[in-house]
Amino acid sequence: MNHLISIIVPIYNTEKYLKKCIESILHQTYKNIELILVDNNSNDNSLRICNSYLKDKRVNVFINKKRGVSNTRNYGLKQAKGDFITFVDSDDYIDKDYIKILYNNILYSNSDVSICNYNNIYKSKVEKFCKKNVTFENEGNCLNLLLEHKYFKGQVWGKLYKKSIIKNIKFSSDLDYYEDLLFNFEVFKEVNKVIYDSTPLYNYLYKENSYNYNKLLFMDVCNKFEKYYIENNYNVNIVYSLIDYFYICNVNSMSINFNNNDFDKYKLLVKHIKDNILRIIFKDKMNFKYKFASIIIFINKNLYIKLSKYINKDKV
Repeated sequence: MNHLISIIVPIYNTEKYLKKCIESILHQTYKNIELILVDNNSNDNSLRICNSYLKDKRVNVFINKKRGVSNTRNYGLKQAKGDFITFVDSDDYIDKDYIKILYNNILYSNSDVSICNYNNIYKSKVEKFCKKNVTFENEGNCLNLLLEHKYFKGQVWGKLYKKSIIKNIKFSSDLDYYEDLLFNFEVFKEVNKVIYDSTPLYNYLYKENSYNYNKLLFMDVCNKFEKYYIENNYNVNIVYSLIDYFYICNVNSMSINFNNNDFDKYKLLVKHIKDNILRIIFKDKMNFKYKFASIIIFINKNLYIKLSKYINKDKV
């Protein structure tokens, strides 16, 4: 049986990359797909590019007038008719066997989510993530794996979901960053089995403005996240694992692109890590590289800035 698979692409001013993204989807070796292109009031030629593909009956173009990638993805979820759902960002592109491999894996393993490796594309190199094929069972273990970030990360792209597992879960409409991690946090509470394939089938294009986007209102994200999940009686250890992860990742981003204008915000992030260093380094589910980064930050934040700039010199 060839199930219908919905591919949701949120779009905002990505005319430079959009054709490559759409072409990579339409040329999939697995053909029973519906492509849901949702434009979020772009002011470039993105919508015109989308409409040029309407001759392909698998293509559906929508305009979402509510601002933000969360609202745009939620709009796409409402339109999805497939038994399985995947997301692709409009400035990225996928391998021709992306759907076929994820779909075959989810069927033969009877998993709830099928995940693939990805290429992290910088200006001068391609970096791959985990290189090991694995299958995990039981919902507690699957949720912990999401927090560990060892085999896969919190992005919604590079994953094929059973539509039935998503149910009525939505992206938080007041967040435009880390919204995918929080979405997956809700989904993975329901997941009983996950399969991960080390084949890099998704191509994530590192964007020069990614850092500026991620650091905006970061503290607000953590405050909203903590308030919501504590009020709803979630496991405190899990909640603070995610919050600590947020802080460490943002210190890393700011260190790579450090400038003195961000010094006060940088100090606040570093303070959180220093104040919670014991919780971070002794937490079983925290990835080792994040523990190591936290120790360096605790010892000398200026040393960490220099190391980050050197290690990530191809990203800036």
